[in-house]
Amino acid sequence: MSEQKENREVPSNAAAEPYGWEETSKSIKGVAGALSQLQGELHGVKEGGVNPHFDSTFIELRDMVKVANPLLTKNGLSITQTTKPIDGRLWLITRLMHDESGTWIKGYWPMTPDRKGQQALGSEHTYARRQGFGGLLVIPPSEDDDAEASDKADGGEVQQFPIRVAMVIQKMEDAIGENEEAVNEFLRRSKKIKTEQTFRDVDSATANEILRRPNDLIAKAVTVGQK
Repeated sequence: MSEQKENREVPSNAAAEPYGWEETSKSIKGVAGALSQLQGELHGVKEGGVNPHFDSTFIELRDMVKVANPLLTKNGLSITQTTKPIDGRLWLITRLMHDESGTWIKGYWPMTPDRKGQQALGSEHTYARRQGFGGLLVIPPSEDDDAEASDKADGGEVQQFPIRVAMVIQKMEDAIGENEEAVNEFLRRSKKIKTEQTFRDVDSATANEILRRPNDLIAKAVTVGQK
């Protein structure tokens, strides 16, 4: 099931400047040919993210990067993602470049966080990067469930991720920051996650607790880790 809209529509009074910006170099012969080769080899990426609010799944950024980067390198392509403020609105600019010809294609995505603050902006930045990266390369969802079917056939238990929601995980990542190792160890000792898991695998109740009081969790985790 494809990802549905997440109430991130651009307001009708949004700045119009980005639509007047250059979207390609004067010639796109080099980048277009390389992109065509890449898309011929890119058969899709599994939708590993889940949005329970819309009963939908989507492709996570890290999975797109993992699959696409080797093909980008192989075809002499690279991608950059930068931001540019226009009349109080921040835009993410994704540029696909072809090394040999120097030609390029750009895409624009408006960043419109629902809340104020750096954490909200960080979450919106991740969302924009996912849309910009996948949109420029036209990465389709994969319909290949062979691996999952094989796990079930072998009697293995397919790992479920009840709260692998992009926004929830991103918010926890923003809140925990560089303290991930200490937090993971604390959660393992507290029996919240298994040895091989991370904070991204906690249940929804624990996730909500982390987001409500992240500083308390970090303080406890660091204190326990120092003993």
